[in-house]
Amino acid sequence: MSTTSQRSRPLLQLHGWSAEDLRGPTYSLGAVTNERVFVRDRHYAAATHEFTTNYFQAYDVELAPGTNVFHLRATDRAGNVTETNFTFVLEPDTEPPALTFTWPKPGAVIAADKVTVRGWLDDATATLTAQWVAPPGQTNECEAVVERHGRFWLRGLPLSAGTNEFILKAVDAWTNTLVTNLTLVRGALWGFRPAPAFPAHQAGEDTGAPL
Repeated sequence: MSTTSQRSRPLLQLHGWSAEDLRGPTYSLGAVTNERVFVRDRHYAAATHEFTTNYFQAYDVELAPGTNVFHLRATDRAGNVTETNFTFVLEPDTEPPALTFTWPKPGAVIAADKVTVRGWLDDATATLTAQWVAPPGQTNECEAVVERHGRFWLRGLPLSAGTNEFILKAVDAWTNTLVTNLTLVRGALWGFRPAPAFPAHQAGEDTGAPL
């Protein structure tokens, strides 16, 4: 599972390809220098018995507001070095993150004393927290794990008997905030009666069964 730590800036997942077999591609952006770029796949040309097209990705490129100059550097098998620049302009917006629940859905009845809430954020760099009030009135908080493509996990939220109310808050890099409620009901916990133990045979007792 690929996860991303919470950042204060938006992140970019940069994908690309090259017709050459790359060696050690890196990028620089602002104060970040010689950051690794990963070659994710190679196409093998059977006719020429060589790797040709390389598909690469730079993960979690942190952007600053305004103009960002991305400097890419790569070397081919012969030692030839290629360098190129890309420019990205990051502009603020006023839209808060959007959130959808995968499981459980709001209002679901859960037969457990804890639950892991899963869902999706449309902004993978947003932070997400859940708050709830536990007896005798103490406010608790849990921060979600947000994966690279926006899937989130809120692990181990406690469920008391009856109706449980959670307040979820998602905040993006521009402090646009979404606040929504999640109501879950704890149902009856199933009980299991242990299977009866077989009676212990007394010493010398003939059970009529082979030993």
